Amino acid sequence: DAAVIQLSRSSRAPQVTLREDMLTAVGFKGYRMVRATHGVRSGSWYFEVRVGQTLNDEDGHTRLGWCTEMGELQAPVGFDANSYSYRDRGGTKFHES
Repeated sequence: DAAVIQLSRSSRAPQVTLREDMLTAVGFKGYRMVRATHGVRSGSWYFEVRVGQTLNDEDGHTRLGWCTEMGELQAPVGFDANSYSYRDRGGTKFHES
């Protein structure tokens, strides 16, 4: 179905593993980025996510947000001028770090 939005296999940092459902991303050792299969150009949009427990009781964090096609995959979303994000801890906002 063309309307189904998933995480992109081709637009992700190699350190990020996608589960078979293509809706679950797992990363290790630092923030990395994965984009979705569809983008937006204008209008008002939202998305919903569920942040799961960390694996092996490790201390882990998540940033969720938006980026352009130029957003750096080897950095957290919100790192550069091409992305904006919210961090799971305290809802901190990031843009150009």
